[in-house]
Amino acid sequence: MAFWEALQRHQRWQRENLPGIDTSQGMALLIWLLKNGGRAHPIGELYKESRSSEPTMREAVKLFVEVGLAALEFDGRDSRRRLLGGTPKLEQTVRNYREQLAQLVEEA
Repeated sequence: MAFWEALQRHQRWQRENLPGIDTSQGMALLIWLLKNGGRAHPIGELYKESRSSEPTMREAVKLFVEVGLAALEFDGRDSRRRLLGGTPKLEQTVRNYREQLAQLVEEA
């Protein structure tokens, strides 16, 4: 398989399994979730750390939640605070993503 074909296959896999990570906001969200080990943290931390506007990041969060890669919940101590964390689906998808990347390197 030619390298360009492997790249195309990889991009297709990304779009199907990690929608939105082709944007800086989606990648920032993925990194933030991974950095936190998938554990739920106040979503405000994500917005503060991000270089993107809050409305733009909200769209990335919404997409991850819709496809089941992230989950929003309310903080039990303060119902005004929302927490965002990764899901088991995210963990499995990231494992598969790592395999995809390793395969891409092998085919290079």
